Amino acid sequence: NGIWRLLGAGRNGASSGRIREAVKDPGDQAVVRPGASWHLCRLANPAGQAQPAGRAQVGDLPITEEADSAAFEDQFEVLAPFYDHRMRRVGYTEWASYLEQLFARHHIAPHKLLDLACGTGTMSFELASRGYEVAGVDASAAMVEVARNKAAMLATPFQFEVQLAERLDLGQQFDAIFSVFDSLNYILKEDELGEAFRRAASHLAPEGL
Repeated sequence: NGIWRLLGAGRNGASSGRIREAVKDPGDQAVVRPGASWHLCRLANPAGQAQPAGRAQVGDLPITEEADSAAFEDQFEVLAPFYDHRMRRVGYTEWASYLEQLFARHHIAPHKLLDLACGTGTMSFELASRGYEVAGVDASAAMVEVARNKAAMLATPFQFEVQLAERLDLGQQFDAIFSVFDSLNYILKEDELGEAFRRAASHLAPEGL
C-alpha cells in the first residue's frame, strides 16, 4: 500500500506528457487514463493517508525529457530486486519453446543468441540451459546487475551489457536476436524504434533471424 506503480509518459516521450489519473488493478499495477502509456513511475503514499478504494488521484504531473529519462532508470532500480518475484508466474519455458518453434519455422539452427532488453536475464538462462550461447543487453543498469549476479552463481559464462536497443553496439554478430514481453514498448519515438531494428539487423549473422 505504500507505493503505486503508475503507467505514464514513456522513455523519450513528449515533454508535455501528463499523468492525470491512475486506477489500481488487482495485480498491483496501475492503469493511467487518459495520457501517455508504457512508463512506470512511483508515488509514495504519505503515512497514514487513506486511499480511495481502488483509485488514486494523481493530478497533473509534468514530464520533462530529463526527468523522464531519470524516472525510467529509477523505476527499475527500485523494481530490480523484486522483478523475478513479480514475474514468477510467467511461463519462461513456454516462451523459450515458442522461440524454438520460430527458429524451426524459418529453417535456422542458431547457436549464438542475443536477448534484447534482457531484464534480469531469466529468458537468457532458460535458453542457455537448452544449449544456446546467449548474451543480453538492457537499458537498466539495476536489472543488468541482477542478471550478472545470477550469472555469477552459474558455471556457464554470460555477457550482460547496459545498452539501449536503439544504440546497440556490441561489435559482434548473432544467429538470432529476440526481445520478449513488452520491452520495445518503452521506445515511443518511431525513428528510435526504427533505429533499434536497424541496429539489431546489423548484429545479425548472414541468414540470421
